[in-house]
Amino acid sequence: MTSGMSTWSSSADNLRIMFPRWALFLVYGAVLLAGLLPAGDAGPRSPVLFGAALAALAGLELLPAEPRTWRAAGLLVARVILTGAVVAGDGSGLSEVLFALVPFAGYLAFGRWAGAGLAAGCLGLAAAARYGSRDGMADLVMLGLGLALVMALAESAAAERAARERLARYAARIGELSAQAERNRLSREIHDDLGQHLTTVTLLLDQAVAFSERDPEVSRRALADARHSAREALADVRHSLTALREGIELPSALRGLEALPGPPAVRCVISGDHGGWDPATLLTVYRIAQEGVTNARRHAGATTVDVEVSFAGRAAELTVTDDGPGIGGPEGGGLRGIRERVALAGGELRITGSQLAVTIPAGGGA
Repeated sequence: MTSGMSTWSSSADNLRIMFPRWALFLVYGAVLLAGLLPAGDAGPRSPVLFGAALAALAGLELLPAEPRTWRAAGLLVARVILTGAVVAGDGSGLSEVLFALVPFAGYLAFGRWAGAGLAAGCLGLAAAARYGSRDGMADLVMLGLGLALVMALAESAAAERAARERLARYAARIGELSAQAERNRLSREIHDDLGQHLTTVTLLLDQAVAFSERDPEVSRRALADARHSAREALADVRHSLTALREGIELPSALRGLEALPGPPAVRCVISGDHGGWDPATLLTVYRIAQEGVTNARRHAGATTVDVEVSFAGRAAELTVTDDGPGIGGPEGGGLRGIRERVALAGGELRITGSQLAVTIPAGGGA
C-alpha cells in the first residue's frame, strides 16, 4: 500500500503543474465575469447557485492532494457536482469549459481509463443537452476538441510524472551504490592501516611469548617494540585520516614502510616525476604498496621486501618483491583488497612467484 501511494504521490499535483493555480483562478475569474454579464436570450440563471458553486469549486484547488484514496474519489465527485451546479446557474455558456478539468483531474488521480470515462461522460451529457439543436453542434465539437486536448495534456503530465519517478528511483539506487562504495573504501583504509600494525604487534607478542623463559631480555624488547608499534598504529591512523582529507606525500609514506621493525627489512625506491599526479592516485599506489608489504610480512616468511615505484608517462609502475617462497594456497583478504583497488583504478595486476606488479594509470585513484 505504501509503494502504491508513493507511486501516485504527485499525480494530483500535476493538475497544478500543467495548470498553475493562477491560471486556474484566471479561468474561474473569466467564468465568473461572463456569468455576471446580462444573460440576454441565453436563458435564466441563478446567481446564488452560480456564485456559491464557483467559489466552492475554486476552493477545491486549495485542498491537499491525496491521489488514489477515498478522499480523492470524494473530491472528484465534488468537482463533478460543483461543475454541474456552476453550469446550471450560468446563462453565458462559458462555464462549460470547466467540464474539461474533470477528466484531467480524474486521469491524474485514478489513471487513463478513469480520465477517458469522465471525458466520454462529459461529452455524452453535452450531446444529450444539445440533442436536435443545430446551433449547439458547434459548441459540442469545440468541447470535444477541448477534451481531446486536455486528455493529451494529462497523458503528457502522466509521462512527466513517470519520468520523475524513474529518476527518483535511479537517484536512490545511485545513493545506495555510492554508500556501498564509501563503505568498501573505508573498509580498505581500515584494513590497510590497522592490518599492517596489528600484524607487527602480533608478531612481536608471539616473539615475546616464545622467548619469555629462554631469553627474558629478548622478550622484554619484543614487548617494548609491540608497545611502540601500537603507538605508531594510532599515529598512523591519524596520519591516514589526514591523507584522506588532504592527500599524501608519497616518498615520506614509503619511508614509513622502511621504518617498520623487521623482519623482513623493507627497501623502497621511487623514480620519475609524480609532482603532477592527483592525490587520489598517489594514495592508491601507496595503499597497494602498503598491503603488499603487509602480506609479505604476514605470509611470505621473507627476510627482505623490495618496493619499487616508477612514474613514466601516464602510468605508475609498482612492484613488491620478497625473497620468500612465493604465494601459495587460497588468496587472503589482503590480496583480494589489492585486486579490488587495482580494478577500481582501471589498472593491471600481475603476480609471478614472490613478485607483485601493478600498473596504475594517471587519474586512477580509487
